[in-house]
Amino acid sequence: MSTDGVLIVILNIDLEEKKMLLEPNITTRGFVIVNDNQELIKKIQNKTNIIALNELEKDNFNLTDLKNRIILEINAYVIELTGRRPIIIPMILNTNKNE
Repeated sequence: MSTDGVLIVILNIDLEEKKMLLEPNITTRGFVIVNDNQELIKKIQNKTNIIALNELEKDNFNLTDLKNRIILEINAYVIELTGRRPIIIPMILNTNKNE
């Protein structure tokens, strides 16, 4: 972690409707400086969006599978783009859009 940092993926999802309410939010500590790497962060955000939407479409959707898929696919994607291996931490916020 001290050399590759942490990448936190935050998703706001209405679990009852199985819909994402906002675009994924990507935050890092010790991985890259967000303001200097907007293109990289946008690519990770887009990849996360695709992963989440694909998982939400499944009949047997569950949070554990979504988190595991994010960790596995984003880890491989970040290694491919940067050669670095940050710790990937998915955070899923269950937000009811009617509240």
